Amino acid sequence: MNSAWMIIAILIPVICGLMMIALPVRNRKFYIFICLGAVCVTAVIAWLLVLYPPSESLVIFVFVHKYSIEFEIDGLSRVFMGLISSLWPIATLYSYEYMEHEASET
Repeated sequence: MNSAWMIIAILIPVICGLMMIALPVRNRKFYIFICLGAVCVTAVIAWLLVLYPPSESLVIFVFVHKYSIEFEIDGLSRVFMGLISSLWPIATLYSYEYMEHEASET
């Protein structure tokens, strides 16, 4: 896989979260749809990164010759990414049912 998918997996929840803030819709089901959609798409991308990790790291910023900010997927990050991307959609789905009593509060 291309290493740009790591950035896409980070940006999808950020963009959907900004959409939930910016859109003036007060329909709770619409927000649940956006949130669950973002979580499921991100989980699928994360599982694809777990199964087919990019061979190169993604350099975000280079300070000097040897110091940089970069993303790289190693063995331990694949384990945690697989665990989180399996459990997070289930926890998100459960959280809306659990917090249903908060729907009437603003």
